[in-house]
Amino acid sequence: MKAEKAELRKAALLPFREERRANFVANLRVRRAALALVVENFVIERQEVVADSESEREEEIMDSFCT
Repeated sequence: MKAEKAELRKAALLPFREERRANFVANLRVRRAALALVVENFVIERQEVVADSESEREEEIMDSFCT
């Protein structure tokens, strides 16, 4: 009797568990995509900083040759 009730309860909760699992997976995918965008933006910003510092250095070198 108790085993039957436990099985019925388990069967009744199964759709909710599946939905929660699906939501969890969807949230992970969204978070992974957001993190990828953050990392991509960081890489782009880092490349811009490196490019700016390289151009500044080139200007300094050219200025030192001109004086």
